[in-house]
Amino acid sequence: MSTLQILALAFFSQPKSDRPIYRLIRRLKPQRIVELGIGNGQRSQRIIRLAGSLGPLHFIGIDMFEGSPPGVPHMSLKNAHQRLAGLGSEVRLIPGDAGLTLPRRANELTNTDLIIISATQPAASVAVAWSYLPRMLHSTSRVMLETAAATGVTSWRMLTANEVSVSGAKSAKSKRRRTAA
Repeated sequence: MSTLQILALAFFSQPKSDRPIYRLIRRLKPQRIVELGIGNGQRSQRIIRLAGSLGPLHFIGIDMFEGSPPGVPHMSLKNAHQRLAGLGSEVRLIPGDAGLTLPRRANELTNTDLIIISATQPAASVAVAWSYLPRMLHSTSRVMLETAAATGVTSWRMLTANEVSVSGAKSAKSKRRRTAA
């Protein structure tokens, strides 16, 4: 991507709510990105193009694909692979719910620079995933968490690896209490 294309993506792209992700990628230059919930794939395509133009990229997308609940934007696994794998970066797509997939795959996803968690992910799945995220991160990793307001407007919140560790510890502690009860 040219500098002009990168700036257009970071400051003028639609939806406006995704711009903070593009700005963060421009600043961090991540080499390993995990996205939980790729939806219709538009944001994923932009992420791969942007990060791939800044250096080598390994992108992992975890999504329910065809199994997504009604009303949640999605595409088939085959279509996602066709659209994302041809963008010049190493792309790996993992079908499944984040809460079920991360317990099995977190050890394979270590040293992740950026984790993007979509608001379309079920809250229960994200709650389970929190305890597995810290092992995927390093000291300069970032996590972008999308939240949706009642009006349907979404916004992004950036978390550091330390904040994720604290949330993961709380999640694990809560899980132990539920199991003991």
